[in-house]
Amino acid sequence: MLRDAHQTMGNGSVLLESVVSAKMSVMSDPLECHDDPPAAGVEPRLYSMPEVAVLLSTSVAQVRSLVRSGDLPAMRLGGRGQWRVDRARLEVWIDTQHEATQSWIKDNPFPG
Repeated sequence: MLRDAHQTMGNGSVLLESVVSAKMSVMSDPLECHDDPPAAGVEPRLYSMPEVAVLLSTSVAQVRSLVRSGDLPAMRLGGRGQWRVDRARLEVWIDTQHEATQSWIKDNPFPG
């Protein structure tokens, strides 16, 4: 799913709204995300932490850890200090993670 979402986010052929809506509908705590969904046909520029967690197929706690460590670029928004991740920066971060993984694989060949 992440691979499909990652590949199609740039060209707009698949809306993030459908991916996020499907995952958010089964979240254990519906209050975990307080955001209104994006307007139909409009891809958001900024993602909330729960939305990023869905895109990365991980937990909100893991996303929060990546943001707080400075590994995943994010910004605080508004008086309540809600964290948001810019779509373009998320794409760059994902690409960087792929490159780092490939480099690690080259440096640590499988012994088999």
